[in-house]
Amino acid sequence: MKKIIIHCHRSLFPWYDPRSITAGLIRLIINSEFNHIKVETVDGDTRFIYQAKMFLGVIKHREHLTLPDKSIEIPLNQTSIANDRFQDVCDYLDSKVGKRYDYLAIIGFLTAFRLQSEDALFCSEIGNNVLDILFKCKLNIKTLIAPKDILIRIISYLQGKNDSVVSSVDI
Repeated sequence: MKKIIIHCHRSLFPWYDPRSITAGLIRLIINSEFNHIKVETVDGDTRFIYQAKMFLGVIKHREHLTLPDKSIEIPLNQTSIANDRFQDVCDYLDSKVGKRYDYLAIIGFLTAFRLQSEDALFCSEIGNNVLDILFKCKLNIKTLIAPKDILIRIISYLQGKNDSVVSSVDI
């Protein structure tokens, strides 16, 4: 069975995270419970986790480096269309491995301006591009997309598919 799972992480404290100063700043500025996301692809027993990490860029690994605080599975019908979209997501993610982390985006988050590099990525940007592929709907947003925006987008999608899927989520 093929799955796409979005994992969300939160800082240890709203104003500071000893694991990453950037994580704490992002959470404080965007006023969100979550400050980082990663994408997991599952195809039977094969699973890969993709994320953009400061100093490492976009990485791919098999194990969680840190356990997520929240995970949302995006249901994929086992149809040829769903299989094509799953493969498109995997191809996109594999093509981004090794790209630099987008440090310019941090300045964008801090100043509320859309600043970002075209040759580098940050975690929410990866998640948003995966959702563009899965939902076949590109989200054109005027500001930088934050982890909470990814959650809102997924929850809206799930609500549209089934009114009883999600009742309440803190973001």
